[in-house]
Amino acid sequence: MECLPVNASEYNVLFSEPCIAYQSVAFNELNAGKVDRLHFLHLKEAKSIAGIIVGESNGVWRSPFSAPFGGITFINAEVRIEVIESALDCLLNYAFSKGMRFEITLPPLFYDKAFYSRLVFSLLRFSAPTYADINYAFDLQGTADYTSVLQREGRRNLKKAKTFTYVFEVATSQEKKQIAYDLIKQNKESKGYPLKMSFSDLESTMQNIPGQYFVLHMEGKPVAGAVVLQVTPKIAQMIYWGDPPGFSAYRPVNLLACELFHFYKQAGFAYLDIGPSSQEGIANIGLCHFKETIGSFADLKYHFSMQGSE
Repeated sequence: MECLPVNASEYNVLFSEPCIAYQSVAFNELNAGKVDRLHFLHLKEAKSIAGIIVGESNGVWRSPFSAPFGGITFINAEVRIEVIESALDCLLNYAFSKGMRFEITLPPLFYDKAFYSRLVFSLLRFSAPTYADINYAFDLQGTADYTSVLQREGRRNLKKAKTFTYVFEVATSQEKKQIAYDLIKQNKESKGYPLKMSFSDLESTMQNIPGQYFVLHMEGKPVAGAVVLQVTPKIAQMIYWGDPPGFSAYRPVNLLACELFHFYKQAGFAYLDIGPSSQEGIANIGLCHFKETIGSFADLKYHFSMQGSE
């Protein structure tokens, strides 16, 4: 197997329909200013096997370099383990021959359990994971009754939230999108976590990846916002959500979770990914508990860091 560098146009022809939006040429080129250089790599034998886009900075090739996760795009997701291992061996040897460390963060396993289980298994042949993050998602393929997936605490809080008058809306105007963003920004800043993406960054991203902004009003006031991207044809991912200080008694995020569950279920999505509850393998215990009470399931998102021998 060979690992061949190609240009963006060539890569786009080879992998015109990546499994996940973060693996696309357009998305990576949008964020190219965050690294020193992009590399478009094509793994092939007699025919194309796989490809990957990596960002280079400080002697490291990363996938992703500006996204929740990245990964390798295989032409055939039903690829056999021996082919995956051969592709990884070729890719890593190429990276190491350039003096690079290689880092990769994979999607949570539920994005394609059979494929990503094989990929994690194969990566373990080359390196132990540096860490795994715990990630939560709603399974939208089962019951239409959201309350049936809730824990007792989640049902109690949702019931309380529904005692208030409320309006849940998709924000389509720039003014309402900005309201959604500002609500989230206030939430994050109050917890000491400034938003990594500006409103302009989100708008640019949505030129390449479809998405929606949402605003929840309770008792006539905007009390919570959410931003969701459609990262695969069947999986939507929560990028940001939250309520600003002063509204926790309304339990707005419990109600927001309920409305988003129904919105994406009715839209025909299989899952709503509501993101990790840990950072570099260290759990946010309170956030894990909250996401479990609102009916989401836990899964693992693996990060590997590999370096050649000196």
